[in-house]
Amino acid sequence: RAIGALVLLPDGATWLRVPLPRDVRPAVVLPSASADDGALRKALDQLRVDAKVPVGSIAVYGITLDRRSREVRANDLRARLTAEEASLLIELMEHPAQIVRRDQLARALVGRPLSDPRTRAMVEEHAQKLRAKLEGLAVAEQMQAVRDVGFRLVERRGRPRPPR
Repeated sequence: RAIGALVLLPDGATWLRVPLPRDVRPAVVLPSASADDGALRKALDQLRVDAKVPVGSIAVYGITLDRRSREVRANDLRARLTAEEASLLIELMEHPAQIVRRDQLARALVGRPLSDPRTRAMVEEHAQKLRAKLEGLAVAEQMQAVRDVGFRLVERRGRPRPPR
């Protein structure tokens, strides 16, 4: 069973004309003009990571979440998440490096818009609890708050800090 694909687009192309088989998700898509050695090496490393990710899990930037058990793993450490914390992390992991707005997180969490003050407080509370658990895995700095907007999950730089 294929689990990922490295897709190199022809020069000038911005999308793939031929659909990939259903069970193959593009792990990395690069325009071939930008596919220098470093970019290719990074793409192949990501494919190797994806090959090790169990079915039903999602892995981004060294963080792996089992969607069923809600167990998150990083740096050979594990933590169990609540359903709410897992919903927030999944939303961030499905949009790596992108700012996920608080209203989008609210909809993922409770299915309601952020206009309700209780919903706003709930998003902040669960985001804070999620960060605390990520701190225990030495990856809290990867979940960045973007003031008055939302959060984003970013790639780790350097060596992980030991958990407190």
